[in-house]
Amino acid sequence: EIRNTGFEFSATWAGKINKVNYDINGNFATLKNRVAYIDENPNSAWTHGDAWRGVLLPYRSVVGQPYYSYWLIQHAGIFQTQKEIDDYVGSGGGKIQPNAVPGDLKFIDENGDGKISDDDRVYMGNAFPKVTYGLTLNATWKNFDFSMFWQGVGGVKLFHAFKESTLNASEQGYNRWNKILEAWSPSNPGGTIPRISANDPNKNFQTPSDWYLENGDYLRLKSLIIGYNFPKLIKQSTLRVYISAENLITITKYTGMDPEVGGIGLDGGQFPVSRILSAGVRLVL
Repeated sequence: EIRNTGFEFSATWAGKINKVNYDINGNFATLKNRVAYIDENPNSAWTHGDAWRGVLLPYRSVVGQPYYSYWLIQHAGIFQTQKEIDDYVGSGGGKIQPNAVPGDLKFIDENGDGKISDDDRVYMGNAFPKVTYGLTLNATWKNFDFSMFWQGVGGVKLFHAFKESTLNASEQGYNRWNKILEAWSPSNPGGTIPRISANDPNKNFQTPSDWYLENGDYLRLKSLIIGYNFPKLIKQSTLRVYISAENLITITKYTGMDPEVGGIGLDGGQFPVSRILSAGVRLVL
């Protein structure tokens, strides 16, 4: 059983400024999503088979957490020196990441057992927007008309799984993303991408970690239309010309091709929504 709670708000304002008639409509909604019940065992978990290339399985659902929660191992940046690796030890004195070298991701030993495993995973929200909103503006002036629609979401987290294929030098059969040039190296210690390596003994890319998790919030200009209606040429006729654009502007911090991946938030390099520019003439006799 899933419980969704929240509220919705919508308002419209119409008015006139000199010869400009306009109306503005805004809407805003919130969502809190939680798993309410699985079965009689309160510790039951629903495991999801959704995975990237059969390697990264980032989801799990339990009572009290969002449905399709990200269930991930946290990371704390990149090891810069061998000393950092040697000093990262468990209670027994052994290295927590014995296969790591400088340039590898540092994973957090959440349960303190001195090793990195699924027992160190934590719940980190899901891809469902906590906030959705939109704004529509329509206006007319003399024979001109104008329409604009903005749409956005907030509180979204996306699992950018395509990084596993395009930034991973041990992966075969994929072209590389040019951001791989920003990977960590002794001459680029500030890099946030693990070192380039033909193998991956530290499992930088095979570990379902929050290194893949990104802010998926965005604000997008979904539609823009500007038109002109000519005076009637003959009785009962209308002639209108217009230009329009769809998905013209997107404001986001997400590094993938498109934050509007939808669904459960697994971004495997889906083709982005198209930006469409068009012009037209409409004649009615």
